[in-house]
Amino acid sequence: MGLRSALPLVLLSLAACDTAGAPEPTASVVVEPGVLRTYVGDRNARFTASAPDVDGATYEWSSSDPEVCHTTPTGGCRTITRLGRATITVLARDRDGHVVGRGEALLLSEVESVGPTPGAVLAFTRGPRGVLAGGYGPAPLQSSSDAGQTWTEVSTFPSRDIVEFVASSPADPALAVASATDRAQFAASDASSAQFLTEDGGRTWRRLAPVADGDRAPVRVVGVVFHPARRGTIYVLGVGWTGGDARALLFESADLGASWRLAADLPRRGFVPPTLFLDPTDGDRVYVLNDAPPDGGGGFASADGGVTWAAWDEGTPSRTIAVDGAGRLYGIAYPQGGTGVEQVVRSDDGGRSWTALFDEREGYVAYAGTLGRDVIAVGVNRYTNHGHTVRVSFDAGDTWATVPLTPADGQTFAQPHAIALVSDDGRAVEGVLSFSGRADLGDPGVLIRLRLHRERP
Repeated sequence: MGLRSALPLVLLSLAACDTAGAPEPTASVVVEPGVLRTYVGDRNARFTASAPDVDGATYEWSSSDPEVCHTTPTGGCRTITRLGRATITVLARDRDGHVVGRGEALLLSEVESVGPTPGAVLAFTRGPRGVLAGGYGPAPLQSSSDAGQTWTEVSTFPSRDIVEFVASSPADPALAVASATDRAQFAASDASSAQFLTEDGGRTWRRLAPVADGDRAPVRVVGVVFHPARRGTIYVLGVGWTGGDARALLFESADLGASWRLAADLPRRGFVPPTLFLDPTDGDRVYVLNDAPPDGGGGFASADGGVTWAAWDEGTPSRTIAVDGAGRLYGIAYPQGGTGVEQVVRSDDGGRSWTALFDEREGYVAYAGTLGRDVIAVGVNRYTNHGHTVRVSFDAGDTWATVPLTPADGQTFAQPHAIALVSDDGRAVEGVLSFSGRADLGDPGVLIRLRLHRERP
């Protein structure tokens, strides 16, 4: 069931009485929850009403949008059938059947399982005609213009049947890079990958020059980003070895991948591959993150495009960074002291200092992403029942709401991989979220469609 708001919604009606001689409908009616966030397919969405000043009150329920919530006589909703919002109205009647009070609540249907995909989606990016998705399966690179309802195969790459990363250029959405490997090498720590570039939104692709550490074999690429202002500049992050030590290797190309130079050779910590982030509001701010629990930290930040680097301490992001429309950064960090409890943190000064927004004690924080100018979404794998939730904030992380996630019937899912913005009409933000089916490459993935409402009662 969706999240119940902390405070009930109390409305007082002063409308004219419904029958001659009946009392005026001035009784206070309390509806709980005041706001119910739920998902398409929910069969347990329910409201309760009470009129403390009315003896023997009975209640009559209605909905402003029966397609979102068709109310039952007991205050429930028959199965939620689509995304949207509905105002739930309840009329309180006394023993004589007169309307003596009126209350309202808000139902927000914000999550819809699109269902299984041909293969799990590992990465999203915006394209000129919708969303590009890379992953594994019969069609490792696909596009969708309807928030994941339907997909079109974009391209296949010979001998490369898994697209691990896909990124488009903020300066030109028709530019995109896909990093692909083959299934046999996917789990190998020393596997190589190949990069492909499109300049026409995915219609045609060409292979880029190999990303190699000197004269050694091509490195395994674990991240790709475009410079937000310089059209031809691409950064890739690879993993390699120097003298037996694991390294995070940052490469830069100023000619759309025709050639590469090693821009940074940084220490690597932890077993999880490092991640790369480039601030879209300031292309000179580059971050390389090492996911190294429980100590945290291990990341590096550059304010001059990778010329110089500063090491981050404990309590700074170690796995993911996202940025909102105001330039604030968000990340997932392990607090100092190695407690193992993850924190969602925010920086208002480009990463020089960080403030903890909340501790996540119910599960593993899998990702943090921003949708639109002001919406932060944080995905959580719950420890207790292997369920999943998304924590959403519309005010830079000061307050949070929880949106439940449910798979399609008969589907299970494990690791959330990526989140992408589809549209923002000012009233609500729409996005897509991908999960792998389970941990196996053979399992189909699951896509979740989000429509997160800014409206509040």
